[in-house]
Amino acid sequence: MTAHTADPSSHPGRPHRPDRPHRPVLSPHPALSPHPVRSPDPSGSLSPDPADEPQAQDTAADDAPVDTSDRVPVRLPLGSLLALAVTSFVTLLSETLPAGLLLQMSADLGVSTSTAGQTVTVFAIGCLVGAIPLTRLTAPLSRRAVVVGMLVGFVVVNTATALAPSLPVLLVIRFLAGLGAGMTWALVPSYARRLAPPHLAGRAIAITALGSTLALAVGVPAGTALGQLVGWRWTFGVLSVVALGLVAWVRLGVVDLPGTPRSSGTRLSDALSVPGVKSVIAAAAAVIVAHNLLYTYVAPYVVDVDLGRALGAVLLAFGLGSIGGAVLVGAYGDSHLRRLSVVSTVTLVATLVVLGTVREPAAVIAAAVVWGAVFGSIAPLLQTASARAAGPAADTAQSLLVTVWNLAIAVGGALGGISIAVSGTATLPLASVPLAVVAAAVVVAGRRHAFPR
Repeated sequence: MTAHTADPSSHPGRPHRPDRPHRPVLSPHPALSPHPVRSPDPSGSLSPDPADEPQAQDTAADDAPVDTSDRVPVRLPLGSLLALAVTSFVTLLSETLPAGLLLQMSADLGVSTSTAGQTVTVFAIGCLVGAIPLTRLTAPLSRRAVVVGMLVGFVVVNTATALAPSLPVLLVIRFLAGLGAGMTWALVPSYARRLAPPHLAGRAIAITALGSTLALAVGVPAGTALGQLVGWRWTFGVLSVVALGLVAWVRLGVVDLPGTPRSSGTRLSDALSVPGVKSVIAAAAAVIVAHNLLYTYVAPYVVDVDLGRALGAVLLAFGLGSIGGAVLVGAYGDSHLRRLSVVSTVTLVATLVVLGTVREPAAVIAAAVVWGAVFGSIAPLLQTASARAAGPAADTAQSLLVTVWNLAIAVGGALGGISIAVSGTATLPLASVPLAVVAAAVVVAGRRHAFPR
């Protein structure tokens, strides 16, 4: 890069100083553009350009490294986003895979299936415990380095899971895995948002969220089938190999972004003081409790309403619907965030009413598709709304969202158990309706900050 000087004679009376070097604004990644550029800070706005200050001529400037802390993305870096989507896939599959392998795990470890199921519970507890403090701790670090570190952790813990000699050891390993997962769920959406142009931030988040949707719809059934062929230990070993390959992909193929100073919106009070954040968190809590109050017990619910033979079709319908919902948000979430949020929560209310009153198999399966679409859309919608509202405190807001999300899953399961004891499994959908109404009301009321037009 060379600097040129202005002709003093062309500006009488103006002191002579070197002109600013020309800095083209192009793509954030060498694969997208031949020149380095600036990008948004975590709030999505451009920080001051150092070139706005007078600079002395220096022949060494051409050899200096380019400041990559601020870049202006011009299009979606799909390679980076797909790698983050697979990161979400591996993270959620690491959490939920035991659900499909409980019979094998319990037989091998010599415990009951309900006891073996606690391997999922302690993972969720790890998410609750780790999301906020680990997000704050790693805030100043390079975003790519944190993702790589988390994936290396998954390689270690999934390998250790495959080799665990007893249930107590396995529970400790699963708790440690949950700590890393909590940080993953907080980091990935905000990382994706910063990688994308502001007008495509919602689409970027939806792309990464599709990984977790596919983990539920495809990954768990595939992992279960693999476990039946080679055993549960080898299945976790295969997951470790996948995570190891992903380490290389992220390290070599994902655009890096800097962290943020811990003083810049990393405290919970900073995030909660931003208008709109509390409303997003409240909507998330209500909708996830409502969803999991039924979803936790979906199998006994389907049997209790005399549709036991249709259980596979109901689960397949839900999975296909969730994929469709995630794709819909990816296509229209940026331009229609409020509209989709309102439609999703109101549709959840209507769907729960149908599931609670209709017993025709075709109607239940159709309702399961719609229910899945709501579930597939609500996560990226809430993540996008949280990031938009929080601005510079987006990472902290995401960690709070992750914490509330996992707590809501536990609360939903507990309330579902109470509801079954009181009035039976068939009434679960109607028991979920009041919470779904609360979620819809919060979204509708949040037109100014949380879910603006």
